[in-house]
Amino acid sequence: MPNGDTATKNGNSGNFGSEAEMFKAADKLRGNMEPSELLPGWMKHDYRFWWENVSDKSLPPAERQQAYLRVKEMVAQWSDVRAIIRAIQDELMQMYKLVDVTQLS
Repeated sequence: MPNGDTATKNGNSGNFGSEAEMFKAADKLRGNMEPSELLPGWMKHDYRFWWENVSDKSLPPAERQQAYLRVKEMVAQWSDVRAIIRAIQDELMQMYKLVDVTQLS
């Protein structure tokens, strides 16, 4: 724990009360808030967080994914990524005269 002089020099001084008061406040928040309410806005909508912590795990994976609030946006972004990767793959095949493995049967 830094002494008062160091905290003042660094501009980090503040009156937060005793450690016991801080833990009491934290316990009160934990009792009245969902953990996801404490997360930054972007994380509340992060698919991985949603999948692990919010989604209905009793659903089959395809139905579970469809229940995600931003599923259309997520699928559109992945479609864009797949298109870019395909273009890179085609360019590399031409540049290095590689075999097109997508055409193998």
